[in-house]
Amino acid sequence: MERILVVDDSPTILAAITKLLKAEYDVYTAASGEQCLEQIIGCQPDLILLDVNMPGMDGYETCSKIKALEYTAHMPVMFISACCGLEEKMRGYEVGGDDYITKPFEGKEVAAKIVKALKHKEDKVHLNSLAVEATSVALNAMNESSSLGVCLRFLEQSFQVANIAELIDEFFKAVATFGLNTSVQVRMNGEEINREWDSETRELEAALLTKLSGSGRYLAMGSRAVMNFPSVSLLIKNMPVENEERMGVIRDEVMILLQSTDARIAALANQIELENHQRLMGRLNEKIKEMLKGIEAEFVMTMGLGGKVIEELNDELELIVQEGNFDELMEQKLIVVGQNGIQKSQIVFSRALSLDSRFTKILSELKSP
Repeated sequence: MERILVVDDSPTILAAITKLLKAEYDVYTAASGEQCLEQIIGCQPDLILLDVNMPGMDGYETCSKIKALEYTAHMPVMFISACCGLEEKMRGYEVGGDDYITKPFEGKEVAAKIVKALKHKEDKVHLNSLAVEATSVALNAMNESSSLGVCLRFLEQSFQVANIAELIDEFFKAVATFGLNTSVQVRMNGEEINREWDSETRELEAALLTKLSGSGRYLAMGSRAVMNFPSVSLLIKNMPVENEERMGVIRDEVMILLQSTDARIAALANQIELENHQRLMGRLNEKIKEMLKGIEAEFVMTMGLGGKVIEELNDELELIVQEGNFDELMEQKLIVVGQNGIQKSQIVFSRALSLDSRFTKILSELKSP
């Protein structure tokens, strides 16, 4: 049952109110303000009925002291007094009273006001609970919004970095907003890159990340935790294990950051591979150009030498014919042989010219961007 503390210096009033309320409530009594303050801690009443005119500490002073203490300030106080003027009532409300009952009182009036006061207290507690819950929800929403902002800013910055070192710097900036002490390991193109939040590299943390990189997505070890993705692993050294809700937020948000980092590492690795391939193709292109230029030079020289040889052959044949004592038939045969040689050489030259045209086309294509 609900507890009511009745404070009055009149034993008759105390007995009357106790008789009126004891069927519905646990009733406690005190004969003075001082005794009220002593009892209030032990009985923790849900409502206090407080006489105004008492020897020693009066009701107004007693109420002021009740409302001044943190652990009793929430307790509703109803004054009971024969003084019912406006001035007295205003003073009662000023010191924290919730209602006024005028002596002599009717039992039904007292009972009704008590029910109303207790209902008001219950509603107030409920509203306070809703306010606390709403504040908590609002704070959580603000934290989530703040965390989301961190993730979005990191995503934006990650697409502007030019290399892995810059990406790791941006990652550490993001996780620093959670107050975390971390180590990170990046695995790319067969190499491991280990970094601490303070830019140092520590062998113990690096070895631990290497060993645990295949131990699943998330591994908790007290205040330490390891998160793994194909290209990156993270060691958190100061997880707030005393606050499960905060730890859950950190786990979820940092996991998003790490997943984004893993995707960006893969993109940077592909970019590096593409750039290396382009450099290789560029060097190969230059080598082919040099080779074709050499072949072209050799071809031109060979063409020149071939033409010169043919001309010399023709001249020698004519000279032999002019100087020799050949009959007409033999002379004709020699001439035919020379002409056939020239024709065959011309066929070779034609094919060589065709080859030259093809080499020229290849060189032109290689020079094109």
